[in-house]
Amino acid sequence: MMIEQPFIHAGTVKKEFSPVENPNAYRQEFLKTVLFFLKVMPLVERGLVNLIPDPCNFDTHLRDQMMHMAESRSAGIEIDSRKDARLEELMREDFKRNLMSLPRDALRSQMLKASPELDGVSLEQALLGIEQLRERDPLAVLQGDSLVAGEKGGQFNLMKLAPNFEMAMYLAQATGSCIVTDSAFRWSEVMRAINQRARGSRAGLATLAQSIKDSKFAFPQNVADIEALASGKSFVTYPALMRDVFKYLSKRGDRGPKPNLEGHLTARFARAHSSAQAAITKARIPAKEARISCVFSPGGIQDNTVNRLLLMSSSERHLTSVPMAFFIERQASRGTDQKAR
Repeated sequence: MMIEQPFIHAGTVKKEFSPVENPNAYRQEFLKTVLFFLKVMPLVERGLVNLIPDPCNFDTHLRDQMMHMAESRSAGIEIDSRKDARLEELMREDFKRNLMSLPRDALRSQMLKASPELDGVSLEQALLGIEQLRERDPLAVLQGDSLVAGEKGGQFNLMKLAPNFEMAMYLAQATGSCIVTDSAFRWSEVMRAINQRARGSRAGLATLAQSIKDSKFAFPQNVADIEALASGKSFVTYPALMRDVFKYLSKRGDRGPKPNLEGHLTARFARAHSSAQAAITKARIPAKEARISCVFSPGGIQDNTVNRLLLMSSSERHLTSVPMAFFIERQASRGTDQKAR
């Protein structure tokens, strides 16, 4: 799995926004990045995850072309955060941490405006409770001067959905990969690309796609549990199956559909999924439940502008399209993390 690393390259932003020139403003983002690395590095060391930089950091012409294509493609498209529960949750968390980062006097003033009925004792108890919440939050900034007014005051709250659609397609075709996302907006972009090219037709391994969509997937939450399960026999069947699906789709356009092989792949998924989910249940580890939608387009997922980007980069060996894509949709939370049952 390839994941674009979250660090901002100081050379790609204006000097006043640079984390090198104004590090105090990136305290919140630094905490997020450090926690991300603590979580993902064991998986990187095991070879389960590959962290990659943004290719545009090294090729300004590629970045300019990509941005121009993205602006042209997205003209007239509105982003409604209310349609993405995950995005709204992240925005609420950032807003809460911004409030908790206010100096004590400013926080007291804000609380009195919101609840003027609070007396002195109740107000102090509330302030103490906020301080305790801040100390318990691993992503909360504890320095009291982080939101001090002035030229160097404030915190940057960055919301990155990277790589964007063009770069996700670019990387997938260049490396022979598929696209996996948990963003509803990114999934809508993938579906739009398929509909524009195939006029809404998504027939391809339809039985397998439906079987995956109807299945429930338990996602372990602890890195140590993921490492342990990745070493087990129950999970090695997933990558092998996806490799065969990928090969089949890559050649399907030339050879045509093979119903018997498609049925065999569907049966392999059923066996692999049953075994893997049973292993998670038996381990009795914290896990969250999700559904996975997938698309196996007969002609692949293709965008002509992305193919031009690849040719512009002098790529001689790349896929003409992305054979498949997956959308992971987390199920509604039932309070605290559930254990697999």
